[in-house]
Amino acid sequence: MAKLTPKSAARKLLDLHVAHEMKVIEAEPLSAWLEKELDLLWITLEQVKLTEFIPQEVIVAAIKRNVIERDIPGAVAEIAGEGAASLFSADFHLNTMTGKIISTKQVTEFIDKGLELKDQREALMEKVIHQPIYAQLVSDLMYRGIVRYIYDDNVLSKKIPGVSSILKFSTKMVNKTVPALEGAVEDNVKAFIADNIALLLRQSQSFLSEALTDEELKDMFLGVWAVLEGKKLGELQKGMDTIDLTEFVVLGYEFWKKFRKTEYFFLCCQHVVGDLYDKYGDEPVGAFLSDFAIDKAFILNEFNAFSPSILSSLKSSGHIEALVRRRLEPFYLSEEASEVLSRLS
Repeated sequence: MAKLTPKSAARKLLDLHVAHEMKVIEAEPLSAWLEKELDLLWITLEQVKLTEFIPQEVIVAAIKRNVIERDIPGAVAEIAGEGAASLFSADFHLNTMTGKIISTKQVTEFIDKGLELKDQREALMEKVIHQPIYAQLVSDLMYRGIVRYIYDDNVLSKKIPGVSSILKFSTKMVNKTVPALEGAVEDNVKAFIADNIALLLRQSQSFLSEALTDEELKDMFLGVWAVLEGKKLGELQKGMDTIDLTEFVVLGYEFWKKFRKTEYFFLCCQHVVGDLYDKYGDEPVGAFLSDFAIDKAFILNEFNAFSPSILSSLKSSGHIEALVRRRLEPFYLSEEASEVLSRLS
């Protein structure tokens, strides 16, 4: 065998080393290697504290960098909108029964938990009742009821034979001879309601507070659920097309872009991370990961699920071999390596 120069020997060793690495970079050998390394890594993770492993300020900075400051590509909203529209019109979605998604037991639990928020419910009722639109609604309902009673459903016309016909005849005659009379009656009704609207609102609030008991509210919600439970999602979404859904996705996307820039959102992130470190900062990293169901088995299972197809693709494209060669070549072709090899000759 011909004698090799230091440079030639270095290139030969480089080729052998690359070939060796390519044999090792397979799903099964890598999985076996990872399993051993995880055993060693977990020994360290069960000893080092979370604050020593990753300081709290590093997490906050990462959130600020990647969640708050990083630009969100428009493709995110586009893909989300297209995906939602596609799902919205899919046969399996349209034909899925509501009761298959959430059970009556779960709905009942949500209702029971919601009914515990009595103070919030009463505060909401207080705000609603004092809105101008609510006063307008009460006024309109009262006006329509009183006017209808006067003209159509008054007690006299129902209890005294012949009065109904006389009233109808009289109404026609009044309308022909004194058209302003009907307007005057209605104006008086409106004036009466306007003078008494404050009392009506107080009475309606009192009525709602007494009428909307927990039991009655629960029966009402369960009654609505009994109707919804047996309906398909396609029936429930009638009147709303994919364009509407896409527009909602865009609105949500635009809201998120602005909301994440607010001081409130950043303070929320700081607060949550602070709470996390208050609880786990002095605990080993292993204990922290364990509480989130992340252990050696989880990491290994996920690696085994994804690695075969990814490695196969990257190897067949030549990317991994080129990567390994670029990583090793600077060492083997360095002056230091040539000097060591020259001493062997």
